[in-house]
Amino acid sequence: MSSRGRQWLVFAAILGITLVLAFMVAGGRERYTRSRAASSYNPSPEGTKATFVTLEKLGWPIERWEHPWTKLASREGVLVFTDLSSDELYGGHGALPPTREETVALARWVAHGNTLLFYANPDQPLRRSTRELLDEMHIQLQTNSVANAEHRGVWELTRTAQTFHRITPFGVTRAVQNMEGEQNPGFRIVEGAVVPLVVADEGAVHALWAPQGRGQVVVFSSASFIDNQFVAANDNLALLLNLLHELPAGGAVLFDEYHHGYSSEFAMHDFLGLPAVRFAALQLALVVGLLLYSQARRFGEPVPLVVETRRSVLEYAVALGDLYRRADTQLETIDYLYQHTRRELIDRHGLRADATAAEIAARLASRAELRRQWEELAGECEQRLETQRLTRREFGKLARRLQEFRRQMQ
Repeated sequence: MSSRGRQWLVFAAILGITLVLAFMVAGGRERYTRSRAASSYNPSPEGTKATFVTLEKLGWPIERWEHPWTKLASREGVLVFTDLSSDELYGGHGALPPTREETVALARWVAHGNTLLFYANPDQPLRRSTRELLDEMHIQLQTNSVANAEHRGVWELTRTAQTFHRITPFGVTRAVQNMEGEQNPGFRIVEGAVVPLVVADEGAVHALWAPQGRGQVVVFSSASFIDNQFVAANDNLALLLNLLHELPAGGAVLFDEYHHGYSSEFAMHDFLGLPAVRFAALQLALVVGLLLYSQARRFGEPVPLVVETRRSVLEYAVALGDLYRRADTQLETIDYLYQHTRRELIDRHGLRADATAAEIAARLASRAELRRQWEELAGECEQRLETQRLTRREFGKLARRLQEFRRQMQ
């Protein structure tokens, strides 16, 4: 293999190993140490991994949904959506709020007979995307999260628990007597055909049910009702299981992870933004730079070009003649020279291609000496070719006579 081929082979190996490492890093899901993200991948107290694992062990058809809501049309079931936390939005985890197109698609999906469990984020007012989603379902709520956000930091470890005793008797609240979650201000219903399910003593609503076509929507004031810390408290899990009993046949419980930054959709800009891919690009640039530098730099003294020794025409002719002599091709050479001379005479005097030597001689009648030489040469050549006898000495004499005749023809 050439040196250039080896260089490209080494370059391809480095690039391949780097890309494999990049894909391995990109495929990792464990990025949480202490986070408020209500994701089913998050084992922190604010995460919902315990709920996901519990439902999975109870035998529910459960999966993580890592696609936009516009692709829900082909699925049936219950969608669990936990709103985004501040550290997800501003911590560089790739989380993104739902788009307008997604909210319209989700409202249509629920109206076709599915269920949406929406868990709001009590640490901030309802953002625009959340309001658009509720507006699509003809629900208007107000919340005052300023006081709740002021008295705790983002990374505060302690959480104040709140128990809710006022549970509205309803189909989905059967056998539910008390609920417990993290203290938050809750909602105030402004407009909408809704049924309050969980109400605080001061009148704030913390869970409400609303119909949506043939489906239903349940809105919670906080994801703490199903997070790792509170899912086993009081009747939190019982209410969740009651809601899942509305699961249609063949449906599944879908935990939305797409908006928490986990996507099975291949997006080139997201892939190129991965740290491992950027590191691979840096290595690629370094390797290309080294290749360009090594190709453009001269190592060692300049080597002069090898000039081939040129041969004269005479040397070529002598060598060719010697080759014929060694091969004993006297008869073939005389046949070639005789026929070549004969064709020249035929072409010059406009004779037929099969004209005989006598017919050619008749055309040379105006040049007696040339005619005589031709008759002698033609007779001797045809005799030699017919008898197949010609020594090297006789070949040399006859070849020189033919060449002399051709010069006189000029």
